[in-house]
Amino acid sequence: MVKIRGLSSGTKKVLFLLPVLVIFFAALAVVKFLSGPETITYTAVQPYGLIAGPPDRQLSRPTAVAVGLRGQVYIADAGNKQVVVIEEDGRYSLRFGMPGSGLAEMGRPVSIDVSPNGNVYVADEEKRAVLVFNSEGEYLYTIDGKEEGAFAPVSVQTDSDGRVYVFDKAENRLRVFSSAGKKIKEFPPVQIKGLRSISYAFYNSEDESLFVLGPGLPGFGIWKNGKGSICGRDRLVDPRGIAFNRSRRVIMISDGYKNKVVVFSNAGKYLGEFGGPGNGMGDFNTPAGLAFDERGKLYVADRDNNRVTVYALE
Repeated sequence: MVKIRGLSSGTKKVLFLLPVLVIFFAALAVVKFLSGPETITYTAVQPYGLIAGPPDRQLSRPTAVAVGLRGQVYIADAGNKQVVVIEEDGRYSLRFGMPGSGLAEMGRPVSIDVSPNGNVYVADEEKRAVLVFNSEGEYLYTIDGKEEGAFAPVSVQTDSDGRVYVFDKAENRLRVFSSAGKKIKEFPPVQIKGLRSISYAFYNSEDESLFVLGPGLPGFGIWKNGKGSICGRDRLVDPRGIAFNRSRRVIMISDGYKNKVVVFSNAGKYLGEFGGPGNGMGDFNTPAGLAFDERGKLYVADRDNNRVTVYALE
């Protein structure tokens, strides 16, 4: 057991040194997020662990993270131009998409998701395509959007039916593909006053609303039924990633300038924030993509700290 110094609160801390991965565990003070008369089910914001990658190749500027069917953590390791997979118990599993891997080679992965059948979808900003792999990291095919013209995917999601949602920055619209990569439909372009361009988008299939982030936007945009609005005004400076909790009632948005994760209700009400600049436990240095797992843990790609921070929120 090793005590970790520098935390503002908490009790015993333990350092686990695994053969391929270093994870720190800790606990911080209890925090409650209130939404009107109802208390959100989270009772604490706890930095639960840090993922730095395998010893022979540490993470470099991770931009996105996703959680697989068995709790595996898929990390878009942008600086190393690859995806790294960590098992739920902390063991390094595999990596794929590295330079020299042919059609599977990545340029700049910026978004990642795992479908119900275990396939992995990676939006690559440099290659202007979505690369698709099976659960073992074997390359399957590419969604390149050639028929769409200037295709520029910045986010990718899958749903329980296997549909693939890709936000195309070139035309500011959401495109939907089948699990085989065939285009099913496309949404009208997003138009929100004050939003010059969109750097990330999250589609909420429950009510067909689209949550968008963009440079210069004082908050985040919600686009639904052809109408747009801005929420969280003056709470965000450089929003970079969005994640909904399991109930879809709480939104977490990373802010690369504030070096915090800012918390909102799904109606756009500000609930709080956590983190801060630095490289200690619970600090961030340009946080980017986020993802929840089925147990309520939140994973944050802490880009310029070259790690993923894990929070136990439920």
